[in-house]
Amino acid sequence: MPLADGELEDLSAPAVHSVARLVELKRRAGALDDWKRRVSTLPGTDTQKLILRISTTSDALTLWALHVHLDKRDIPPCFRWPANRSDAQAEFISWLADLLWLAKRNPLHCAKFRGWQQLFTLPPGSGAWLEVAYRVFKAMYVRQNLSSYTTRALELDDAQRQELMMLPTSRMFAARLELQPAAFEQTRAHLLTSAMENPDKSGARTPAEVAERRARIWRTHVLSGRRPAETARNWVALTGESISRQAIARLIDTTEAVLESS
Repeated sequence: MPLADGELEDLSAPAVHSVARLVELKRRAGALDDWKRRVSTLPGTDTQKLILRISTTSDALTLWALHVHLDKRDIPPCFRWPANRSDAQAEFISWLADLLWLAKRNPLHCAKFRGWQQLFTLPPGSGAWLEVAYRVFKAMYVRQNLSSYTTRALELDDAQRQELMMLPTSRMFAARLELQPAAFEQTRAHLLTSAMENPDKSGARTPAEVAERRARIWRTHVLSGRRPAETARNWVALTGESISRQAIARLIDTTEAVLESS
């Protein structure tokens, strides 16, 4: 397969294996059957637990399996945040998850660079598709900025990038800084103080439960581009809890007021 326009493979890049190679290495180590048994439990695992494992999983093949299962559940990559960028191999898998989401949901998309076009003509996630993705990644990694170069190669718009994990715009990147652990703990603390001062009148939820739910909805709102309708839709996908756009909007307004006054 030809490389993307103007690209040459960088032999100085860190070692990154394709998915097929990761499977082969697992087989050679005699660990493939055990890995398959462990991965077979993923379909029955709660969505939130799968998301939590994304940033902590050290095994690249397991990281790919987690992304594939979340993709099947229609959970956009941005909600699998934070990305696992622990090393070059994890960065490749995280980037690959973005491409899988794009290719499956935009089959008529036309990449700008010739070497990337097969990502939208081959069956997404197939062996051939995975090899094309691996080759274009290897050709650009280290030599190019992963986010900006991929965006240019695929000619993505902001709406497409909003759903992705590794390819944010500057505005999206800045917004997601609010969700970094230290900053988000501050958000939780402010919401807990507010919930303690204004307890749930029904008594159905404790202040801690109210604060945690509001924090999670706020997180969903930020990752949804601060669009209430999208926030409501994504909240249902993430939690299974049906909630109207109007109810979400009220909760967001309350949270914004708390955070602005803190």
